[in-house]
Amino acid sequence: MTTLLNDLRAQGIAPSDRVALHSSWHAIRPIEGGPEAVIDALQQAMAPGGTLLMPAFRDHLQEPFQVETTPSNCGLLTELFRRRPGVQRSLHVSHSALAWGDRADWIVSAHEEGRTALGVDSPFDRLAQLGGKVLLAGVGFNRNSMVHVAEAHFGVPYRNVAWSEEFARPVDYFDRAGVRRATTIAECPGCSEGFGVVELRMRRDGLLRDGKLGNAPAMAMLARDLIAAVKKMLAESKTALLCPEASGCPYCPKARAACALVA
Repeated sequence: MTTLLNDLRAQGIAPSDRVALHSSWHAIRPIEGGPEAVIDALQQAMAPGGTLLMPAFRDHLQEPFQVETTPSNCGLLTELFRRRPGVQRSLHVSHSALAWGDRADWIVSAHEEGRTALGVDSPFDRLAQLGGKVLLAGVGFNRNSMVHVAEAHFGVPYRNVAWSEEFARPVDYFDRAGVRRATTIAECPGCSEGFGVVELRMRRDGLLRDGKLGNAPAMAMLARDLIAAVKKMLAESKTALLCPEASGCPYCPKARAACALVA
C-alpha cells in the first residue's frame, strides 16, 4: 500500500483530487494485496474530499443493460470497483461510468436522461468541470475517454457516426424503477486508435506527468489541459484524431466522409 501511495503522490494525486482512471491490471501486477490494494490506494490517496471515476463500458449490447448487475468490460479494476460499497454507476446502455467520493451522485446523474455517452455534460465531462485529472496506468491514449469529451466540445462532424450497426440500433435497458425501456445511443464514441497524436502534442507542450503505478508506466494530466489541446488540434484539422487512411480501420473512412460534407 505504501509503495502504491508513493507512486500516486509522485503523479501529483493528492487529497480532494478528482481523478478519472483508465488502467490495465495486467500491466500493474504483481502487487501485494492484489487488485483490491490498488483501489484502496487510489481511494486513500484522494481522500478526504476526492472523487474517483472509472469507465464501466460494455462491448456488446445484446442483453438489456441493468445498472446494478451488468458487468464492466473495461478490465478487472473497474469490475471490482463496481462491486464496492459506496460506488455509484451512471445509467447508460453502453458507456456507463462508476464514481466514488465527493459529488459522485451528481457525476453519475449526467446519464439519467439518456444523454450523450462521452460528450458534453457526460460523467467524464462533469469530472473535467470540477477541475479533475486523468490518470492512465498501463494503457495509452487510445483508452483515454476524455479525448472523446473534447471531440464533443469541438463538435466534430463525425460525432453522430455510429461505431457499428449494433450501436446504431435501439438498445434495451432497465431504468432505476425496474421498467424495461429502449433508447438510441446519442453521439456514440468512434475510433480511438489514432489518439496517440494527442499524447505527442501534450508531451511537446509539457502537459503530461510521467510516473508509474505498481509495475505499469503511468501518465497524469489535467482534464482541462487535454480538452484544450484536442480542440486546438481539431481546429487545425477536423480529421486530426482519425486513423491513417491506409490503416484499414472500418470506422475512420466513414468519419472522414462526414468531415468532407462540412468542409
